[in-house]
Amino acid sequence: MQRGDHLITPRAGYTHHGLYLGQQRVIHYVQEGVAVVTLEDFQQGWPSSVRHHLCRRFDPEQSIARAFKRQGEDGYNVLFNNCEHFVHWCIEGSHDSQQVSQLVSSSLAASQAARLAASTVGQQAGKHTVQLAAQAASAAVTGSQVAGGATALATGLAAGVTATTLAPLALTVATSAAVGYGVGKLLGWVLDD
Repeated sequence: MQRGDHLITPRAGYTHHGLYLGQQRVIHYVQEGVAVVTLEDFQQGWPSSVRHHLCRRFDPEQSIARAFKRQGEDGYNVLFNNCEHFVHWCIEGSHDSQQVSQLVSSSLAASQAARLAASTVGQQAGKHTVQLAAQAASAAVTGSQVAGGATALATGLAAGVTATTLAPLALTVATSAAVGYGVGKLLGWVLDD
């Protein structure tokens, strides 16, 4: 580990990023702002690794100086100004986060899956629609793979998108289907099996 290295440490469901200052100290961006902490505090019991930058715009000392210019800043935003954005800006001068890019890609895939599911849901008969959406929601909530009667939802998924990521989507589809079914029953549009 060298001064100016981009450090990454895993957390539950994401990775945390910081810039190594040497002498077991790291500068990073957290919700409270840009701050200097010990390496041990940065890692929080997790191992850390170094991400190498092939197109490093600023050398290690320049990167550290850039980081200190933002010390005390308090504009953290998980999607637009997070720890990874901060370290990339210090090293490369670009405001980039691979985690956010992957999240956006996953969200687009989920949106396409929702359209596919909504189309499939719209074509199914009342009770079967609710059952299909409920199975998808149940599978997503438990974190398991979407399977069985929920294959229509799974068909639209891009590689790497997990059912856990789709839990809110599946619950929305299930809720919409249930409400649609209930309204249809009230209006007499859905025939009983």
